Amino acid sequence: MIRFHIFILVAIINVRAQKLEIANINEQPLLTLITGKCKIQTGNIKVIHPINLTNIEITVNLLTNVVHQKTNNHLTEIAKYKMKELYSNLVEIKPRNHRERRSLESIGTAWKWVAGNPDAEDLRIINKTMNELITSNNEQYQVNEQLNNRLNTITRTINGIIESKVKNRIILDEMETIIIIMKIDVINKLLEDIAEAVILSKLTVTSNKILSLNEIFIIKKILEEQGIQTDLPDEALNLVQPSVAVNDHTLLYIINVPQMSKEEGSIVRIVPTPKNGQIIKQFPDYLIKIGETLYTTNQPTKYIQRSTYIREYSDNCIQPLIEGKTSKCSTKESSKTKISLLTDGMLLINNALNDLLQSDCGPDDRNLTGNFLISFSNCSIYYRNESFISSTKEITTNILHGAMHNFAMDLQPEDDVLKLINNLTVSNRRKIDHVYLMQYNNKLWDWSLLGGISISTALTITISVFAFIIYRKSLYTILSKLTRKRKPKTPSPGDQPNQDA
Repeated sequence: MIRFHIFILVAIINVRAQKLEIANINEQPLLTLITGKCKIQTGNIKVIHPINLTNIEITVNLLTNVVHQKTNNHLTEIAKYKMKELYSNLVEIKPRNHRERRSLESIGTAWKWVAGNPDAEDLRIINKTMNELITSNNEQYQVNEQLNNRLNTITRTINGIIESKVKNRIILDEMETIIIIMKIDVINKLLEDIAEAVILSKLTVTSNKILSLNEIFIIKKILEEQGIQTDLPDEALNLVQPSVAVNDHTLLYIINVPQMSKEEGSIVRIVPTPKNGQIIKQFPDYLIKIGETLYTTNQPTKYIQRSTYIREYSDNCIQPLIEGKTSKCSTKESSKTKISLLTDGMLLINNALNDLLQSDCGPDDRNLTGNFLISFSNCSIYYRNESFISSTKEITTNILHGAMHNFAMDLQPEDDVLKLINNLTVSNRRKIDHVYLMQYNNKLWDWSLLGGISISTALTITISVFAFIIYRKSLYTILSKLTRKRKPKTPSPGDQPNQDA
């Protein structure tokens, strides 16, 4: 009995979770869907991590001297091998000398920009002395010296080892060699992390290996003060961009934390729909709406919209429609039925032609004609031999309401290209036929005009010729008869003997 009640309860919950909404949008030429929120970047707050290359190089030289002063044994050989690797890693991060070096503003030594694009603020930062940078009260700069302190500690420890005197020299040498190898490994790991951070900076990816936990929390706090919440400290690094500048003495790892507008905007997806057999021809796929200002974006999934992503947008069609004003839009013919799954649980049907819509979450099946926006969750829809399934319990995509209320739209239809070519062909053919008929009529007119002028003369000549021919033939016949009557009869040879007798 208890199981039966549980089954009934689960069934009721599932039925209640199902949702099906069908909205008729025949009179709406534009569908605007809010896909998310965003903020526009207005500047940068810089967190600077300096790395003193001179201190590292001094430490490497001290370690080299210590290793070469040791008695040769298996531990010393390992230390020497690791020293070669250490020098190789150091060379990787130090600037190389070129015949032509592109330098930033200098304070005696040239800076080389390794990764990122320097701006005016970056140039001003790296041209400060490190003491000025540390004592600066500007809240936009956070400088960490923990790395330098660690290197100084290592240097003091090595100097202490060199100066210390121990009775058991053999044990001391081995222990010193082991400690030196450990310190070489520490510096090697540090140089590898720096080199990796430089490479990732070229891909605009921030490395957490050379940043202290305190620096990461500072970045996270700066973002949270602007309304951007992150669950994990390292998650904040995905929202910043690094850059690197280096000279012979110092490497600056600069973290550019975005400084954003206080007002939050909406990312709007633009979907035109047919109206009176016409559909808007030109439109942006996504817009950002902040107050009364619109922007286009090529990164619609990003919460932080950087200046390189966006461009202010204005036109005579889409902008007035969103603002609820009179618009002037260029359109094209649209009569084919089109099905578009906008999001999980939102289906758009354009130009439905009395097609059957079936579902397992609605009261009944129905035939649709026109344009419809269908919202559904935890159910399946069947339309035109296609099935659409949504297991989403809550739909987060909102429609931008109020934009199309009492709008006035001036449609300017443009024919389809193939149809236009066909119409031009038929029109040209008709024009050619018309010209041919005009030429034919002109020839007939010229002939009839010429004939009308000479018809009497031609008729007179024709009658005269016929009369002359008839007269001549009759005269020839009469003369022939008269000639035969007047000619005497010539006797034949048979008649001659009879006369003599």
